[in-house]
Amino acid sequence: MNLNYSFLKGTRKVKYEDYMLLQEDLMKALGTKTKQHYYQKRKRITNIPVQEKEAVEKVFAKYEITDPNEIWDITPA
Repeated sequence: MNLNYSFLKGTRKVKYEDYMLLQEDLMKALGTKTKQHYYQKRKRITNIPVQEKEAVEKVFAKYEITDPNEIWDITPA
């Protein structure tokens, strides 16, 4: 079964003043070069590779968000 992963939920848990830093860190972790590509990934990554999921969770941990349930919305693709 294919699954879509979105970390939009997690971005809403970060303090407003930390959001731009979080976004920068996530873009680096995901290897995205443009905001458009970042926003696409923030909304939906189908069947996310394990290393990419772990990289996103590591970035959120830096901002004291460690519970995957607070980061991800997972839905059928």
